[in-house]
Amino acid sequence: MFKFVEGLPFEGCIYHCQSFQNIFAKIHQGTYKCLRIQTEEKISLFLPLILRKVSEDFYEAFSCYGYGGIITDHINNNNFIDVEALKNFLNKNKIHSLFLRHTPFISNYKFWPPEFLSLNRITYEAELLLEIKNFQSYKKQLPQKIRASVNHAEKKNLFVEVVKEPMLDNSLKVFYEIYISRMKSLKLSNFFYFDFDFFKKHFHVFGDRCKLIIVKQKNSDKICAGALFLCDFHLSTVHYHLSASSIYGLKHQANELLIAYSKFYFGINNFKVMQLGGGAKIDESDGLSRFKKKFSDNSNPFYISRLISNERRYFEDRNSAKLNNKDLFLIGDAII
Repeated sequence: MFKFVEGLPFEGCIYHCQSFQNIFAKIHQGTYKCLRIQTEEKISLFLPLILRKVSEDFYEAFSCYGYGGIITDHINNNNFIDVEALKNFLNKNKIHSLFLRHTPFISNYKFWPPEFLSLNRITYEAELLLEIKNFQSYKKQLPQKIRASVNHAEKKNLFVEVVKEPMLDNSLKVFYEIYISRMKSLKLSNFFYFDFDFFKKHFHVFGDRCKLIIVKQKNSDKICAGALFLCDFHLSTVHYHLSASSIYGLKHQANELLIAYSKFYFGINNFKVMQLGGGAKIDESDGLSRFKKKFSDNSNPFYISRLISNERRYFEDRNSAKLNNKDLFLIGDAII
């Protein structure tokens, strides 16, 4: 049984919550919907989605930026989704295609038959230490190469600050400018050029669940790196969300200092795991993968799924649209 409902009836991962979904629904010019799937055993599964209109009559549905897929509060449920029944439901609701980004750290890809899964990349997670009470002692526990990078950054008078009131000083604005500059230098797609209101909204919506941690220069107090972290207090988990560094920060190991100190900070604040996200290539050969991997203790596969519930309408909409990136499954993303 499939039905759209108001939202999750329980507290889940921050990526699945309605507030997070709504932020990205606005970016995609779409609408948040939560699909409840009731199994034959009367177990309720929930699938947060964004619906985006791509033609006069039809929509596409997808997981928003970050992670998504099925979430449930029922333990040890191993039922596969009835894909054909889901296709019929989507088609009846004028949704011709579905794209999912499954959440690696809860392994929710296991709800789907293997033929509907595609390995996209590897993600990384770090186990946090709770008992070490100062950063100098914590550094001694780090691998030699990371410790050397941190020492180099500190010799260049770089230090870390956990910003207490990001909305009341200029630090969020400066970090945002560094972020945009970094996106331009990496020549990433237009999607990643979020506006400043998007960053501010994180703190308005999530409050204490969103942290800004920055790296500054002691001699000038100039910010040279930073990151937003999202907190799941009830799961003792923190997520490395959005980050960027200046050219000076990149040159002098600011990112290494930032992640090392953030692991220490969240560890002493009773978080057990930091989700670092994934790299850029499935074979882990890229610089981002190598950077995250050296801070991680475990890795998880990140799967995606593509499902077409009405092939005729899906391909008609693709053929009628001017697609700038024809390799993308989502029509709305391929147009941009």
